[in-house]
Amino acid sequence: MAAATVDQAVEDARREADEIVEEISAQAEARRDEATRVAAEAEAMAEHLLAEADQSLARIEEAETEAEMIKVIAREQADTLVSVERERVADEIEALAEVRNALETERGALGSYHEELRRRVQELV
Repeated sequence: MAAATVDQAVEDARREADEIVEEISAQAEARRDEATRVAAEAEAMAEHLLAEADQSLARIEEAETEAEMIKVIAREQADTLVSVERERVADEIEALAEVRNALETERGALGSYHEELRRRVQELV
């Protein structure tokens, strides 16, 4: 009789342990699923931000190209203008150079931002 009681107690303890293991496993799986979901959202957001940064860099490059073209045209026109007109064009060229410097500064900042986002994505993955 005592052996049967001990066997029953052992069986009950095993069943209870199995239930606890199942509960812990379910909780761990739920937490893993949540972490996976959060990581996927973070990755999607990082990819979106990288795409925006790439678009910004492309716009800056286009603006730099356009600014360079304007600068060349302005120089060609300055050769045919009278001295007063040459002064005006020279002032315009200086303004374009300032724009270019500002664009280069912005490009550097966006490049740094872009690299930082890439680093964060790498950390997430």
